[in-house]
Amino acid sequence: MTKVHNIAADCYEDAPKLIAIHSPLEDYALAYALNYRCGLHLKRMEHDLHVNTKLSFPAFEWEDPLSDIRWMLIANKSSVEEKTPKSNLFTGQASLSTHYFMKEWKDVDYILKVETEDAFILASQVKAIRTLSSISTVYPIAPKTVTSKKNVIL
Repeated sequence: MTKVHNIAADCYEDAPKLIAIHSPLEDYALAYALNYRCGLHLKRMEHDLHVNTKLSFPAFEWEDPLSDIRWMLIANKSSVEEKTPKSNLFTGQASLSTHYFMKEWKDVDYILKVETEDAFILASQVKAIRTLSSISTVYPIAPKTVTSKKNVIL
């Protein structure tokens, strides 16, 4: 018999801050641009973030020991190659299906997760990210709008 663990609502008070980034850049190019412009030191994680056995998302992270802030850049989209079912006209053909880290934010390309309580640092970084020419839009995501909380709490 398996146990069911419920997460109380008060656990989300110290929830990480989320920033939505819209950009056509590849994940490594965006991480480089953020490092250069914002003074971060994001590095590719040894292993991608695995949501299940078939689905993973590339991620970059950096823990700033001076400010005690953890930064994580996560690609919101992942394409998986799947075989078509046998009842289909194109039996055995491979097709790509797109999955999202945060399903409710399908139009967002990247999520920047920041674990800090300092609102000034967060606001100044959002302002710095907006100055990048390869970024079309940057905005904070309100915690109440996030429905895939299990993905955010890594």
